[in-house]
Amino acid sequence: MKQFVLSALTAICFSASAEAGVIFTDNFETPVNNMNWQVYQQISGGEWTATQGTGIEIQTSGVVVQAHSGNQYIELDSDISRGGSGNPALSNSAMTRNLTGLEPGNYLLEYFYQPRTGSQNDNTIGVYFDGGELFSNLLDTADGAGANGWIKRSVSFFVGEDNATRRLSFRAEGTENTLGGFIDTVSLQYLGRSGQSIVAVTEPGSLVLFSFSLAGLGFASRRRR
Repeated sequence: MKQFVLSALTAICFSASAEAGVIFTDNFETPVNNMNWQVYQQISGGEWTATQGTGIEIQTSGVVVQAHSGNQYIELDSDISRGGSGNPALSNSAMTRNLTGLEPGNYLLEYFYQPRTGSQNDNTIGVYFDGGELFSNLLDTADGAGANGWIKRSVSFFVGEDNATRRLSFRAEGTENTLGGFIDTVSLQYLGRSGQSIVAVTEPGSLVLFSFSLAGLGFASRRRR
């Protein structure tokens, strides 16, 4: 009986830390861009693929702005004169990441955005999370005017239990002039199932909680004796 209770308490102590977790974090450091800027069809080891326009433009920190983290960041109103093999008539590009095996529940998408030009409707970035037709489910729209520093954007959403392959996309949607909004430091986190109270417990905290549980077992045992 005590062994069963101990096992149950162990599961309780560590289930909180297993409930939430980071699916991915990316600040676009691969491939390493040895030029001021370069356009690619795939980046981050193939995790992101160009799904519209000429390709994904990686800029080196300091060329236009400083990267939010690392040494590179993304512009999706991509220049059509260097690299890329997509549609050369479209400088407004999109990049997409496939996500499979997502648990049902709540998710948090965070990314950093910075407008490049001072014109309204020129720096627009649309964020999509699709299970069916690409660019059918708009999650967020980032828009602004003027390079006033990186802005953190946080978007929460729910994923149902349908086992679909999901696609996360960022797409330039402003004026097509090869001068658009920037993005950097994208992360996706699983927060837990709907209706459950999520408690973020770090490993040291879990060990402390586990110690208190053991102490409670010892006290109960002494009372029975």
